[in-house]
Amino acid sequence: MALSESETKILTALAAEQLTVQRLVAVTGLTETTVRNALYKMTYDGLTVGRGSRPATYEISDLGRLANSRRLGQFVPEPPAATS
Repeated sequence: MALSESETKILTALAAEQLTVQRLVAVTGLTETTVRNALYKMTYDGLTVGRGSRPATYEISDLGRLANSRRLGQFVPEPPAATS
């Protein structure tokens, strides 16, 4: 599965934290339409997961981490686990 440049930017941003569409636009410099279209495709493909609504937040899935790490040539680390 080949990732576009836009998809790689979005997955890289989501590897650090969950983000809304508006935050992804600000972080990646992509247009809102480009971000929404890429998220739709990547959610369908299992690379991202949307949570909640208005505004929904998106996060990278395990499959998305794997796809992005292959694209970047390195492993994209998971965020630190919450300690109890």
